[in-house]
Amino acid sequence: MELVKEFNSNYPNGSIVVQRIMTEETGIEMFKATVTPDLEKPERYFSAYADMLREATGNALEVAQDKAIENALNLLLTK
Repeated sequence: MELVKEFNSNYPNGSIVVQRIMTEETGIEMFKATVTPDLEKPERYFSAYADMLREATGNALEVAQDKAIENALNLLLTK
């Protein structure tokens, strides 16, 4: 993922944390990604969510996780 490479290059003291969100709705995979550009300033962070229907793709877990990371990184890196 190009955005992750860009993030790692520009923010060597940064962090990307992904959490799987459990839902009561069956067949939905949901993730929250939190991007912190500088771990010495944890109050500045960017969070985003993404979900995916399991029936829509065979790898909904991976797709939803990747999309959450992409969404959070776009909040930080898009100019």
